[in-house]
Amino acid sequence: MAEIKTWAKKHKFWSALIILILVGMIGNLFGLGEETSVENNKQQQNIVQDNTEYPTEKEIEIHDKYFELLYEETVKLYDAQDAGLEYKYKGILVNDAGIQLENLVKVDVTQIYGITKKELEDIYLKVEVYNNQQQNTVQDNTETTENTASKLVGVGEEGLLHQEDNSEVGICWTKESFDEMVDASFARDTIGFTQLFYDGDCYLAPSNTKVLVLENSWTGSSKFRILDGDFYGEVAWTNYEYVVPV
Repeated sequence: MAEIKTWAKKHKFWSALIILILVGMIGNLFGLGEETSVENNKQQQNIVQDNTEYPTEKEIEIHDKYFELLYEETVKLYDAQDAGLEYKYKGILVNDAGIQLENLVKVDVTQIYGITKKELEDIYLKVEVYNNQQQNTVQDNTETTENTASKLVGVGEEGLLHQEDNSEVGICWTKESFDEMVDASFARDTIGFTQLFYDGDCYLAPSNTKVLVLENSWTGSSKFRILDGDFYGEVAWTNYEYVVPV
């Protein structure tokens, strides 16, 4: 371990980290899970609200009323047809669940809320568009989580240290150092964060360094053995997202 720290200082990682701080990379170097994910979710929600006119509570109420009435009356119509009976909606004979029943329900809802048929149709479309965009946002978040899980390199498998921009990957030589790095990152303690690298407790490994995964933690870290480069054979820790399949 002493040799590792001496090597790190000799190669002047202090200067490299100063540059990282200046370009604002320290907080995101390890992609530290929860805080980053929450911020990404907030940004995606803001995009939905920016691109879609948010429906009012009254508009949502009108949309739901129309949907519920149409659904309930459609079920009644089918039940009547199955029983060989006639079905009437407020005294009007209904022969199908298509345009005829839909128009009758529309008339009923417009009378309840004192709006026109055109206003009802516009409100219904507005709420539907908004709901669809909200569902797409949730689906995108779910797919992102599933994709991340599917890329997880298992214990006993070889992987590569890698970030999407091919920049160096931060690793630490002990679990304790990794935990200190996590705490410093969340606390935005750039001095403490940088000191871990300057003291040689952590290191910026070249992108695509080959490793063997020894352990994956539910807290988001991977323990691995380095299989090439200057620190061949050494054990280290990083965020599991930065260990990708070969």
